[in-house]
Amino acid sequence: MSGVLRIHRFEVPVNDHWHTIPLTGPILHVGGRSVWTVEFWALAGRWPQDQHYEFRVYGTGHQLPAEGWQYVGSVVHPDLVWHLVVRRLTDVVDVEITVPVPEYR
Repeated sequence: MSGVLRIHRFEVPVNDHWHTIPLTGPILHVGGRSVWTVEFWALAGRWPQDQHYEFRVYGTGHQLPAEGWQYVGSVVHPDLVWHLVVRRLTDVVDVEITVPVPEYR
């Protein structure tokens, strides 16, 4: 991206499915304005190529996979709380993933 850094916003629907999102930088913040989606903001242009990850939203008390995922953040709404998790997409053809899942704060 020719040295230009930007912050991009992404949405993950609350629908019990994994969603593939390519990133070119670490996640900076998790939030939500709607009870139907969880949003996150990530730095774009930090990594030389897209790193493919899958994101999914879980509700409090919902069953999580036994392994292979990492907590990203939570969104608190008046009547419920959503939790965003991520896993690396490992079966992408022709994509070399060399950057580890970023540390989330």
